[in-house]
Amino acid sequence: MKDYLLHRTFVGFTRDREHPPQIHSAIGNLREDLETGFPVLKRQGGERGLATRYVKWVETTGISGKNAPMTVTLKGLYSVEASRFGLAQESGNSGLLLSVRGIPYFDLGLENYTEGRRGLGLNPSARNCCLLVECDQVQEEMNISRSAVNDGAVKEAFDSAVKKLLHRVAESEEYRTFVAYTKREKEIRGAETLDARKRKLESPEQRWVYFTSSTGERRRIHREPENEHDTLAILWKLEAIGALPFHQFESLEHGSSGADIVAHFRENAESNPERFVTIEAESTFTNYKLHGHNPSQMPIVICWDIGKSRQVRMRDTTVWWKFIAEVGDIGVRVFALSKIPGIQVSREAR
Repeated sequence: MKDYLLHRTFVGFTRDREHPPQIHSAIGNLREDLETGFPVLKRQGGERGLATRYVKWVETTGISGKNAPMTVTLKGLYSVEASRFGLAQESGNSGLLLSVRGIPYFDLGLENYTEGRRGLGLNPSARNCCLLVECDQVQEEMNISRSAVNDGAVKEAFDSAVKKLLHRVAESEEYRTFVAYTKREKEIRGAETLDARKRKLESPEQRWVYFTSSTGERRRIHREPENEHDTLAILWKLEAIGALPFHQFESLEHGSSGADIVAHFRENAESNPERFVTIEAESTFTNYKLHGHNPSQMPIVICWDIGKSRQVRMRDTTVWWKFIAEVGDIGVRVFALSKIPGIQVSREAR
């Protein structure tokens, strides 16, 4: 309720005034004095730093069929330190907000004024902006129940002015230096993340998956899986060296949604060949149900391990790396890579 009062009513007045009223809120037994004024604007003081830019631009334009001009003011900030200014979508203070006669009303939708581009063009996104558009001339055209401005000459002039203001921001030297700064910071974080990944792999505690062939040749396959992508990497490496314990396994396609793999599959020489069968990959089989998969669409699961917290009934088979999961009235075949012949997990010998 406090967020709503501060960001969607006269309590969050977006203009300066000499004698602000005293506001008291009372909800049940909780009583509080509210300081008037839009909170984000009041925080625009002190050293802003390289991660933040303040905005204040004014655009005056004509309205078709009307003699009086329209004045639109864009003010606020954009920052990659959103928490510093209390920006949060759930608080109603991020994005592009309409203010009329100093009263904030609703979010205009930044994406509606940037031609589908992310944020102002590159960075930041709407959640990292608090940009207030002040325009008194749209008051009669507001449809508050729909959080919109009615179509017509006034809206056309208003939209044009807002787009021009955002374009001025995006073309400003301040914005250019801001983008350069955020890009450099992102690259630094990327380098640090990459270094951390390498250090982890170099650690003596890192566990690796090895495969030993029938001839005794031992090779390192991949790190011990921590996620589905690691499982897929091991699966495809074993497929490439012919180490999967199936009569046929031919990956044909990997999808980012739905089933992970489409493949030609034949479990053993006596099995029915399955062409273009859909296969789901998981780090542990316990994730299968959590991810909401449809067993009728994905009758085969290849995982690294079964997992300890089994949420469906599992039946063992005569093959120690194969299990049958009873998901509803469907039996899903589950193959655990960690249990196939020749697979071992150990730390690297030093």
